[in-house]
Amino acid sequence: MDERKLLVRFGTVIATKIRTRIWEMEQAENLYQLSQYPPACLHELKGKYAGLFAVNLTGNWRLIIRGYDESGNSSTQLDAVRSVAVIEVIDYH
Repeated sequence: MDERKLLVRFGTVIATKIRTRIWEMEQAENLYQLSQYPPACLHELKGKYAGLFAVNLTGNWRLIIRGYDESGNSSTQLDAVRSVAVIEVIDYH
């Protein structure tokens, strides 16, 4: 997402956290590595968000992502996920 659009839509604090989390995901070989960093608090979701993951941004804000394996198939196996797609940014509390 465009930097300016991030700032306008979410404000400085949330936009900065989004960029930080995306950078962390880019540095990790798989989601298992990201799950080892406490600030991200990566967790698999249930219910209507089943098959997706969330990472903490601030307080109630979460970055919702879908993981993909090397073949491009959707995956929830942390050590198999090699890429992600951002689904949404939400305040879900």
